[in-house]
Amino acid sequence: MRFPIKTLAVGALALMAFTMSRGFAEPESPWRLQDRINAEALAFISIEDVAGTAARLEQTALAKMMAEPEMKAFLQPLMGMAQQMTGEQGPLAQMPPAVRSLIEQIGNLQGQIAIALLSMDPQTGEPTVVASLDFGKNVASFQKFLQTAKDELDPQGEHIQVVERGGRSWWDIRFEGGPPLTATVYGTTFVIGTNPNAMAGLLEGQTRTALSADSTSFTSLRARAGGDDLAVFVYANVPHIMEVLQGGPLRGQDMAMANAMGLDTVGGVAYGMSFQGDGFRDALLIDTTGADHGLATLMDMPPYEPRFLKHVPANAFYFAEGKASYDQLVEKVRGIAKAIDPRAVDEMDQGLAWIGDQLGVDIEKELLGGLDGSMAAYAAFPETGGLFPEYVYFLGAKDPAAFEATMDRFVQGLAGMMTQEGDVIATSRTLDYHGTQLHILDLQGNRPRKMVPLMPTWARVGDAFAISLVPHTMKEVILRAEAGGPAHGGLAAQEDFQEILGARPRDAGSLGYLDLQGILTLLYDTGAPLLQMLVKPNMLPPDMPPMDFAQLPATRTMRPYLRSLGIYTTWNKDGISIAVQGPIPMAAVIVTAAAVAGFATARAPMRFEDVESTRVMRPTGEASSLERVQRDMAEIQARDLARSVRLFVLKNDRIPDTLEELVSSDVVKVLPEDPWGNPFRFVPVDVDAKRFQLVSAGPDGDLGTEDDISIDG
Repeated sequence: MRFPIKTLAVGALALMAFTMSRGFAEPESPWRLQDRINAEALAFISIEDVAGTAARLEQTALAKMMAEPEMKAFLQPLMGMAQQMTGEQGPLAQMPPAVRSLIEQIGNLQGQIAIALLSMDPQTGEPTVVASLDFGKNVASFQKFLQTAKDELDPQGEHIQVVERGGRSWWDIRFEGGPPLTATVYGTTFVIGTNPNAMAGLLEGQTRTALSADSTSFTSLRARAGGDDLAVFVYANVPHIMEVLQGGPLRGQDMAMANAMGLDTVGGVAYGMSFQGDGFRDALLIDTTGADHGLATLMDMPPYEPRFLKHVPANAFYFAEGKASYDQLVEKVRGIAKAIDPRAVDEMDQGLAWIGDQLGVDIEKELLGGLDGSMAAYAAFPETGGLFPEYVYFLGAKDPAAFEATMDRFVQGLAGMMTQEGDVIATSRTLDYHGTQLHILDLQGNRPRKMVPLMPTWARVGDAFAISLVPHTMKEVILRAEAGGPAHGGLAAQEDFQEILGARPRDAGSLGYLDLQGILTLLYDTGAPLLQMLVKPNMLPPDMPPMDFAQLPATRTMRPYLRSLGIYTTWNKDGISIAVQGPIPMAAVIVTAAAVAGFATARAPMRFEDVESTRVMRPTGEASSLERVQRDMAEIQARDLARSVRLFVLKNDRIPDTLEELVSSDVVKVLPEDPWGNPFRFVPVDVDAKRFQLVSAGPDGDLGTEDDISIDG
């Protein structure tokens, strides 16, 4: 008996039907894989407290927004499509019973889902992996599923065998094209792995050191990533990964470069997604505790305290501020370069000397050395009206008066270099405004009517240096400073910013703020009316749900559920971390983008010759699963091709004589073939009404037979 790989993957979950009746003691505390694997594990991934996470998601602003009556009314067609998919005639209902049962069982998970890479053979590359799924009180239901799945998929025991080892029942699974697996049910948890000895030691508590107790890097990163509020956690044990890679992919000069960059100081790398209020926080962390070289030592950011916030208007939609040590930056970069290649230091110094000569400023000593490390930037639309955005960058200097002269020489030298290049003519001048010198860099093209739409301006405002895109913005900054700050307390007085400010980690060296609420509202206020005007339900393609964009909720309904985005950065010898707090988890954004890209790829024309070996023989007259997929794909291709024909009609006010006209008129690059390798047939139905049909000859390749597939256009 030969099993397809997908069926066997389901069968691999039929692992412990009899184990629960073997009478071993069950653990009293919830299962946590990190408590059982050793501290030398290479990697660990977990989803924490599945049942609690599901309940917690319902409390988020995003979930509450989707539950709004207006939003539910708009989404009703999508809900209807989902019901059709799960109905008696839907594609999900037509799945094999074992697959549908597996989906139901996944919904019964209660505790932690985790997977760990324990080790990897340096010679063969064979990994030792263990995974666990905690079903909690639903384990009895899972046990019943396992027994049923085994009976259906492998009744003769050709691929799944029950064996006794160490007084415990184990299920060994072997199937073609995959690694051997062994599994058991321990208390309420389903445990599966690739190495029987490692699995036995893990369950019997033979681990010398536990990852959660004996790895300071793991415990530190886990706490900083979210601690008890974690929903998702990913950890890489860099030192032990390096041990595996040494002598293999990393050797010689590559290893020297990795160490120079400080890879040998990294204790671990982690990602965590946790709940924060009614939103989420994503954190990416690198542990370099006690590092004395490498990238971690380039910066030393003290805990963030506002300095330039007093200049920022209330309607700023972007703000970032922090402090770092720049006076030693070049010297530290020089040390890294020397460790990689001593000759690179001479080239670097020669380059800095040449730039300094051109600009008339010593980059290392005067420019970077003159800064005190404080920096900030904001973007806003003017409080007084207008659509040209304010963008201002702030710098702090050790000696403001001396640094003003340095900046003046730097800008004049920069203007000379730009003019020498020939594309832009740059000149520097000053303008007095309310007793403050505005330093203006006039830019113009080297040809008539060639405009440069910027007029960079900088000025010393109090103890800060401000740089703007145009003089008008700088005047507003000066006037606000004279008035003692922006109107209504500026951004610092805004409730959403105060929330972002208060949620910053204690050691965060910089803070970033993005008014996601304002930006999304602007996009929504623009996009929703356009959709309501242009896209009507009857205009959507037949294979899409009839979304009525006129039912989109009003902006006032949506706005309260949106939140601002906070970005926190920490960088010192103990590590580097970036945390993002907002209404949507960044991981979900990335996964969604990847899914959309994958869906677009999947809709491309496909050929099925390469998978013919997976065809399952069925009685005459019964369509195989592959054949159904092929017919569905043919229909999708035909609908895509129909859209291209409609585009041709819009451009030419007629239907094409043949499909080849789509290629000659650049509507499509190539004409697709159906899944059986045959061209689609174009049939004009009513030339005046611009109606047509697209036909695939179907599996038999003959037009005019019962298995033809046609789409009306």
